[in-house]
Amino acid sequence: WPALLVVIQRAVSPALRPRAMGWRWAAMTVVAAILIPILGVLIDNTTFPTGYQFAFALSFVASIPNLYFFSRVRVPDNVRHGGEAGVRRPAGERLRGFVAPFLKNRLFMRYNAGTAIFRICLTLPAGLYSLFWVNDLRASDTLIGVRGTIGFGALAFAYWLWGRLAHSMGHRRVLVITAVLMGLYPIATGLAQSVEWLLPAAAIWGMSAAGIDIALVDILL
Repeated sequence: WPALLVVIQRAVSPALRPRAMGWRWAAMTVVAAILIPILGVLIDNTTFPTGYQFAFALSFVASIPNLYFFSRVRVPDNVRHGGEAGVRRPAGERLRGFVAPFLKNRLFMRYNAGTAIFRICLTLPAGLYSLFWVNDLRASDTLIGVRGTIGFGALAFAYWLWGRLAHSMGHRRVLVITAVLMGLYPIATGLAQSVEWLLPAAAIWGMSAAGIDIALVDILL
C-alpha cells in the first residue's frame, strides 16, 4: 500500500487524483459486485469447505495479473536522499533518521493520529456484523452475496460520484459528509428485524465508504 501511494502520487497529477482513484476503485467494486453473489450461491450449494476453498483460490489467481498492470506504470525514479548507498549506519542513527520526518511534519502526524482513531473505531466491530447476520438474522451465504452486490454496487457508483465532487467540493467537505453518513450504517444494521433490511444498510455503507477512501487518500497525498 505505501508503494502504491508513491506510484499514484508520481503518476497522477493532484487535480486528477480523486477522479482517477474513483474510476479505479469503481472498476474493482463492479467486478466484486458481480462475483460475490455467484460465489455465495456456489458456497450454499457445495459441501463445506469446497466452496470456500474455490473462492480463495479464484481470488488468488485473479490478483496475479494486477502485478503485471502495475509494472506497466512508468514514473520518475525515486532519488534516495541522505547517506550513501550500501553504507551501513549505526542503529541509533537509522532510528533517528526514521523518526525525524514524522517529527518535522506536524500535519502528517495529525493525519496519522486522526485516521488511526477513525479506522480503529470503524473496523474494531467489523467481525460482529457477520455474526449478527448469521446468528440473529439467519442470513444464508446466497443472501450475504446479494447484500455484497448491493453494497459494492453502491460503492462503485459512489466512487465515481465522490471522485467528481471531491474536485469541486474539496476532500475535507467530502470526508465530513461521508463520515457522518457512515455513522448511519451500524444504526441501520442494528435496527434490522429481518435479512431484507441488510440491503439498504449495505447501500449506506457503499455510499459512505467510497467518499471516505477518496478523501483520506487525497488528503494524505
